[in-house]
Amino acid sequence: MNSKIFKKIISLFVILTTTHVYADNLPDSLFGIKILDSVNNYEVIIKDEQKFRDGTRSRDFYALKNVPNPNDAFDYYFVVTNPNDDKIVSARGIIKYAEMATPITALKKNPNGEPFCAARDLPKYVTAVSNAWQIREGKFSDPQIRYYGKEIPENLKKGFRFNLIRKLNFKKNNINMIASVECEYQYFAFGDPIKDNEGGETTTTNPFIGADLKVNIMTEEYDKNWNKKSPPTKVYKNITVGNFIRQLSEGVSTQGF
Repeated sequence: MNSKIFKKIISLFVILTTTHVYADNLPDSLFGIKILDSVNNYEVIIKDEQKFRDGTRSRDFYALKNVPNPNDAFDYYFVVTNPNDDKIVSARGIIKYAEMATPITALKKNPNGEPFCAARDLPKYVTAVSNAWQIREGKFSDPQIRYYGKEIPENLKKGFRFNLIRKLNFKKNNINMIASVECEYQYFAFGDPIKDNEGGETTTTNPFIGADLKVNIMTEEYDKNWNKKSPPTKVYKNITVGNFIRQLSEGVSTQGF
């Protein structure tokens, strides 16, 4: 075979295999919740009709009481359907408060410091999912920080939320799928009101971040539709959560000068 043609075939193969993992052993279910199954086959606790930023109805969000294959580490299980449809297009498990409260001072003082969810939990569950599905961890994308607020944060004077995520694209039964593991962070600034254990509000005096950990599986079509109308405000690549926080901590307010 001509060497140039061979190189083109190899290049095309690399492009295809890095876009989607074509493996029959990868599942179309998570915790026994099957994608495109009817939500009516599961015991629902709460249903929430959610909307896009423009006010149009985006999806129906369900909390489940039980799942076929529960994992003791997870606190909640959720599924999503498109509006006016009972077919599940996304399933996820959540570990609530995987990271309770990492003081911001600890990250600012340590130039290499990282919060636990980013440094410990996300890698641990990427490994667990990869082992269960018998794939290489490298099939998951590199970590990205996704910020979804109205304004891009410039400092740590106000509270905000962001995600750290790694994603896996694959194909199952001719359906393009996405699996992901993510830490959903919330930063509480000085003076932010927070919920206490009794449902009331208290005020924090020591700024900190906490995180929930999520494992998701969804159709690629659902993911595209969601991100098309509710895209992240900004995506940060090649930066750790610790450095993201330290970068913002260096912001200086010009008010009063």
